[in-house]
Amino acid sequence: MSASGQKRTFPGHLAYKSIPPEAADEALHPAPFSVVALDSSVLNCLQRLLALGLDTPDAQRLLWPGLQHELLFRLLQGEAGPALLAMALPSPLARRMASAIGHLQRSFRQPLDAAALASRAGMGSALFYRHFRAATGLSPLQYQKQLRLIEARRLLQRGDTSISATAFAVGYESPSQFSREFSRLFGHAPREALPPTAR
Repeated sequence: MSASGQKRTFPGHLAYKSIPPEAADEALHPAPFSVVALDSSVLNCLQRLLALGLDTPDAQRLLWPGLQHELLFRLLQGEAGPALLAMALPSPLARRMASAIGHLQRSFRQPLDAAALASRAGMGSALFYRHFRAATGLSPLQYQKQLRLIEARRLLQRGDTSISATAFAVGYESPSQFSREFSRLFGHAPREALPPTAR
């Protein structure tokens, strides 16, 4: 939720109607590499699963299967459902993109080398860009930016780093650009992500 009380929509998912005709075989496999926000019901279930790890062995044995089923149900019913199904049943094109996207996920702090990513997918640059957007709903640069900002928020929430240091740690060269893009994605300044004692 944003400060105004309105639900924010995070990029990273793809509407079926936006898939180009040449990628029609992807229509049954929407955005398998998306980044989506988890809703409160999923987070609540995850918290109960974590708490169960501190419970008695009998409680763990009896409650764990039910909580696993609940988590799966809530994930599939939520915003991430189509992407999870696409990951479970990937199309041939999604499998071709997996190597390139996985590499970008591991090296998002480094400068983007779009030609190298396209080569990993065995495609020319134009075709790769088109299919990358079909798989993620974002361009490679937008996807990298989102990965950087999500990692930056995680680092800031720990409270043991400055905003400038965080910006450099995730690959930004300009803290001011980092602050602008962080605010645009999350709806608040990086400072608001710090623990109260670190502000």
